[in-house]
Formats: sequence, C-alpha cells, structure tokens
Amino acid sequence: ITAESLAYMPGFGIASAASAIIGQCVGAGRKTLTRSLAWRIELAGITVMSVMGAALWFLSPALMQLLSVDPAVQDLGTRVLRIEAFAEPMYGAAIVATGILRGKGDTLWPTIISLVSNWGLRIPFAAAMTGYGLPGVWFAMAFELNCRGLLFLFRLCRSFPKDRIASSDSTQTENTGPAAA
Repeated sequence: ITAESLAYMPGFGIASAASAIIGQCVGAGRKTLTRSLAWRIELAGITVMSVMGAALWFLSPALMQLLSVDPAVQDLGTRVLRIEAFAEPMYGAAIVATGILRGKGDTLWPTIISLVSNWGLRIPFAAAMTGYGLPGVWFAMAFELNCRGLLFLFRLCRSFPKDRIASSDSTQTENTGPAAA
C-alpha cells in the first residue's frame, strides 16, 4: 500500500484542482466551459494515472527493495504492485471524476457508487479470491477499481449531457474573455 500510494497521489491532486475549477465554472454559469473542462481534466487525470501505472509496473522491484530486505516479500510485493498497475488508469478516472462531481455539487452519487463498488463488488470478490493468496485479493481489488472507474465515467457522461447543455446555452449567453469582466 505504501508503494502504491505513490502512484495515486497525482490523481488526488488533480481531483482537488478539478473541484475548484469546476466549482468556479458552475458558479459563473458557464455550462459549456464546465463540460469542456470537466472532460479535459478527466482525460488529463487518466493520462497521468496511466503513466503512473506504467511507472509502478517497471519500478515495483526497486520500490519493494526499498521497503523490505526479505526477498520473498520483495517478490510478492512486486507481483501485487504489477497487478495493481493495471488498475491505475481507471482508478484515476474514479478519483478525478469524484473531484469534478464535487465541484459541480454532486456528492451523493459518488458516495453511492463508491459504497456499492466497495461493499458489493470488492469485498465479496476479494473473499472469493483468497484461495489464490495475496495476488488473488489484489486482483479482486484491481478489478473493482476498474469497474468503479467505468461507473464514474458513466456518471460523468450523465452529469454533462451534450444535447441538454447545447440547448440551454443557446438561451443563455456566456461571458467570455477579459472584456466580459
């Protein structure tokens, strides 16, 4: 967990920035800009977390050598970190989408998605995978994080429907540029 936390820290930073940026856009009534920035930030988060996942894959042996002197622990840690590396892009999607939705004022659905995903998917699947040892449990966690990321992407799509924003923007003029200030 210590080594993996290095990989997802950038996602939480992007999510915090997303909350502030999206909150400002929503407060200013700039629906088109809000949608555009939300998807740009989401893509940036997924990209950064994909890079972190690749780094986690390649650097996991070195990270485990820093954290333990026991070769068996190093080997097992490397194996589970490499499993987790495949979850980083979608985990990033979930983390960043949570920040975007928080900025938009939507906190109920992210809570529900996280609860259902953790308690309805991760825990039962991890329990079922205990027969495969620690790698089995980490596989279950990686699977759940990928599912959660997809659920958050779906929620983000539902939160920013293009046709509804386009029709509401045609009746409302957005302030753009320094002249609007």
